[in-house]
Amino acid sequence: MSTRLGTIHERTIHERRWTAGAEVLLGEYAFLLRQQVEERTATDRSWVWREADATPIATTVAAGVRVRLRQVVLRRLSRHGAQLRDGLGAQADLLSTMDGAYGLPHLVGRHDDGGRTTLVTTLATAPAWRDGYGPGRRPLDRLTAAAALAAATALCGALGDLHRLGYAHRALSPDTVLLLDRYRIGTPRDLGLAGFRAAPGEGPDGYRAPEQVEPADPRMGVTGRRPGPATDIYQVAALIYHTLTGRRAGPAPNPPIRAAVSGFPSAVDAVITSALSMDPRRRPSSIGALAEALTLARTTLVAA
Repeated sequence: MSTRLGTIHERTIHERRWTAGAEVLLGEYAFLLRQQVEERTATDRSWVWREADATPIATTVAAGVRVRLRQVVLRRLSRHGAQLRDGLGAQADLLSTMDGAYGLPHLVGRHDDGGRTTLVTTLATAPAWRDGYGPGRRPLDRLTAAAALAAATALCGALGDLHRLGYAHRALSPDTVLLLDRYRIGTPRDLGLAGFRAAPGEGPDGYRAPEQVEPADPRMGVTGRRPGPATDIYQVAALIYHTLTGRRAGPAPNPPIRAAVSGFPSAVDAVITSALSMDPRRRPSSIGALAEALTLARTTLVAA
């Protein structure tokens, strides 16, 4: 397959566990795994999912480039494993279409080797949202809150393009949002769950939308709606609420942001409250509508 680094050729290699410091071979390229290594195995052991940050070590790859590896290994054919493989393929196509817009990753290549499918993307050398804005245990001061709102507004821009293409990220959290341009611009670290079939329990802990939770969970209720763009609206609102107030948003009515951040406009509090609704139909109509509210809040705080 033609890629930004040339053509990746198939090459069968012995399967072994991914650990920090290990070398991964993908065709003619070799990658050194960094600290961020995640691995999970299906309960029936039919597939293994892996993610890791890595550095190319082959001489054919530019030195110093950081990449993100996402791989599914199909030990035997299974419906869920096939869905994961197809999801990686959909993300490869989507990355090619978006071509790095809004600071999103570039596609380096897709490597298929027997039962393994690996997606290789660029990785920005930027701090995560958590490094810049927390959340911490206390509310942000007015000007820091305004800066966080500006970064979140930019994040909404990237998500808007994703939504217009018919996809949703569905995995937004302080660890999956990066901060570019000296913390001014928020952007997804990767495409999250875009292109993957929705599954109960998906999404990041603490920022999971109600429609992503097991329907039997009495704390979250049954929405009867599938994850989609409204899920991203919920997750951005949950991230903003937690960041500004120091409190996680919960299923019960949440105290208004203005109770923690002086000068926060009540009209935007109402938008955040609707964005955190259990029912996706009650949330803002688009991520752009949420972005407009965040812009109003930022402007108000700066002028206060």
